[in-house]
Amino acid sequence: YYFGHVVKVAVVEDPLLPESEEYPLEEFDDYTMETDENENFLGIPWKLRMLVNDISGRELQVHARMSEEYLDIEEGMPVAAVILSTSRRFEKLAGLTDFCIPDAQCWVGDYPYLDRSEFEASIVRDGLWDKMLDEGEGEFANFDEDDDRDDDVYYEGYE
Repeated sequence: YYFGHVVKVAVVEDPLLPESEEYPLEEFDDYTMETDENENFLGIPWKLRMLVNDISGRELQVHARMSEEYLDIEEGMPVAAVILSTSRRFEKLAGLTDFCIPDAQCWVGDYPYLDRSEFEASIVRDGLWDKMLDEGEGEFANFDEDDDRDDDVYYEGYE
């Protein structure tokens, strides 16, 4: 598993464009895939650009076709994914799966590589849900027992 948190989230026309060409996600609050202006005029849909970081300082930047499901993603939210490597020490990454972002109640990725309900269940079953939440930052930092955050949203019934 890879656990981290969202450092930055933006929208771009093309994944190869520099940071100066990013648009804030908030500018897309009425976005839908059906009405994607970029795709309608240019044939290329908008892309979500998300930078994630873990407590070890490792960063991953990912791009996915923009979706209305992503509109609730905020900086600091904890994320989980499976990363792949050709070495046992993970010296070089070979790929990654979709990202689970429980606080936004969404998954980021162009294709559902994982059985999503089983992935969430395995994190809970393996006792790693709190470890993932520990990666959150800012208002999404792991809370006390008496907070108002609903941690049961994603894994209710998996215990």
